[in-house]
Amino acid sequence: MQDCFETIVVAAAITNRQTDTDTDRQTDRQTGRQAARQTDRQACRQKDRTSRQAEDRDRQNIETDRTSRQTEDRDRQKIKTDRTSRQTEDRDRQQMIETDRTSRQTDLCHTPTARGFGPLRAEPNGFRVHLLSHSDTLSWESR
Repeated sequence: MQDCFETIVVAAAITNRQTDTDTDRQTDRQTGRQAARQTDRQACRQKDRTSRQAEDRDRQNIETDRTSRQTEDRDRQKIKTDRTSRQTEDRDRQQMIETDRTSRQTDLCHTPTARGFGPLRAEPNGFRVHLLSHSDTLSWESR
């Protein structure tokens, strides 16, 4: 009977060892699974963080592009305005030159000119001019 009892005790000890080993294996598997899950979660979080950073950079680039396009549009509009004002100034200058030219021509047409053979002097020198005949007169030329 004692042999039988020892056999049962030995069998129980072997069974306990196997159970402990199985439990350890299950714990190791669960721990490994948990570690793998945690690693996967960390990898997902890192990917999310990286993708959010990339999206933020893209948004900043888009905003920078929009701002630079607006600046370019303002510069183009300013150049166009400057060109228009220069054209207006040129037109006004041309009109003033044409008006001045026309007024000079008009003044020349209405200034008296001498008819005759003698040279004219710009300033009187004290001599009196005697016309040779009554046909020599001062006239106004008009156009």
